[in-house]
Amino acid sequence: MDETALFISWGQPVHGREKQAGKQMRESIVFGRQLENDQRIGRVEWASLLRQGGDLWGFGLLRGTREQVDSLRSSADFARWIVRLTLVCENVAVADAAVDAKALEMGSDLYDDVLDEFEQWSSGPGHVDVHASGEKGARAGHHH
Repeated sequence: MDETALFISWGQPVHGREKQAGKQMRESIVFGRQLENDQRIGRVEWASLLRQGGDLWGFGLLRGTREQVDSLRSSADFARWIVRLTLVCENVAVADAAVDAKALEMGSDLYDDVLDEFEQWSSGPGHVDVHASGEKGARAGHHH
């Protein structure tokens, strides 16, 4: 069962390396298939974003168990693959991804808890109020 994933994203090809970028994308598909065939990862999904003007051109989602993802992330062939991507594509990023509802709920709960803590902290004693009397950095309750 796929319980987690690695999200790998990339932007446009590096100027002057467009042909190498196309070749690297095809090699990435082969690498993903090999990971699946060797059962080093549960499933690989690729996406190319069409007709958009942002920095993100495509991404891969490498899904698997926590053990598979951790092992892959620390492997030499994965590191080399990511380095090759960075040589031919801009804005390459690798991130852990929550891929089930339970993980998304846990992330939302964590966000809500931290937001509550932040709101308590930002309204407590010593709070920096940038709008107080037009004095940036004036501490609430302190007069100069």
